[in-house]
Amino acid sequence: LGEARWPGQGGMAALPWRAFQALLMIVGCFVVGIEHISSGLYFHYLAGLPPGEMGLSPSAHLPSYDDAEAQDYVVIVGLCGELTYLREWVAHHRSIGVDRIVIYDDTPEHEDEGVRSFLSDHVSSGFVEVFDAHSWNNTRFLFSSDVAIGAQHKYARNMGGLGRLMFFDKQQKMQLDTWRRLLRTPPPGVGKDTHVWLGNLDDDEFLNPKTRPLKSILRDARVKGARSLRYAKLDFGTSGFRSPPQADLRASYVMRDPTGEKHSGLALVS
Repeated sequence: LGEARWPGQGGMAALPWRAFQALLMIVGCFVVGIEHISSGLYFHYLAGLPPGEMGLSPSAHLPSYDDAEAQDYVVIVGLCGELTYLREWVAHHRSIGVDRIVIYDDTPEHEDEGVRSFLSDHVSSGFVEVFDAHSWNNTRFLFSSDVAIGAQHKYARNMGGLGRLMFFDKQQKMQLDTWRRLLRTPPPGVGKDTHVWLGNLDDDEFLNPKTRPLKSILRDARVKGARSLRYAKLDFGTSGFRSPPQADLRASYVMRDPTGEKHSGLALVS
């Protein structure tokens, strides 16, 4: 095909295919470049970064990513809509090596007790940080309104990289808000010898590293060149219960779908 020529049409001289191919590449690079630049600018707008911080990256002040001696610090952010199993969820992630949990309180406003008082011991110890999410109405988000997440993703795929940034929901806003704070100011007590990871989980999702400790998995992935990891999501059914069990969730729900799917994950803040 490289030597093929198009026959002239309407008096137009034959155009070498390679020249046409080169023209397509130039146009394609221009379009992709515009998309990436606009996506980057729009992302910084969503994240709330002022123009002076658009190039901000703490990586220059951190140890090398392939440094096996560097420390790893894990932050999980979650949107909480009910309190029923929240204490078990927090205790589980503390037990597997998560260093800090950031919770956005979206419980019904008529509830007598909010997340902050319900988890007062974890809040006072500094392990849990709580922010109010009641005022985060999706109808106030650009292009988000009350469109279902599935529809958002469908439109986003059709629009490319910029579309993925234009359609976002409460959870994505929550992640951007947390990422912005961590980018500017590391968690208390975290030194320059530490890489910070940020992940997102719902309050009914339990991160469960099966083969090795969580920090070991993250360190090995980082040293080998990874900057993010995705979870494999496994869905558990009712396990025969007709009403909510009294025992812990992990002990009660033991029957699951044999197949998994890719889910959200953990990424280096830098």
